[in-house]
Amino acid sequence: MNSAITDLLCHGAIDTLLEQGIKKTSILIHKVPGSFELPLGAQYLIENSEVDAVLCLGCIIQGETRHFEFICQAVSQQIARLSIDYNIPVIFGVLHDR
Repeated sequence: MNSAITDLLCHGAIDTLLEQGIKKTSILIHKVPGSFELPLGAQYLIENSEVDAVLCLGCIIQGETRHFEFICQAVSQQIARLSIDYNIPVIFGVLHDR
């Protein structure tokens, strides 16, 4: 559903990493079903791969209910918690559209 946006975010992030000298073979991509699952996907990578940082990219689009607010808050809090708990950068790259 949001893949048109998130695919562009992913390609832009990869291009930026490559421009900064990161080797393509050093970039792992792990997709999750939606933004709410980003913290779990990040935790999976931290615990099962040797990563220096995790970049969480997603897009949350507001509907007619408060669901949007709950998802945004939960995702941002859990990504911040992962960074503190594991002492590595877990970067929040989630767009939201009201």
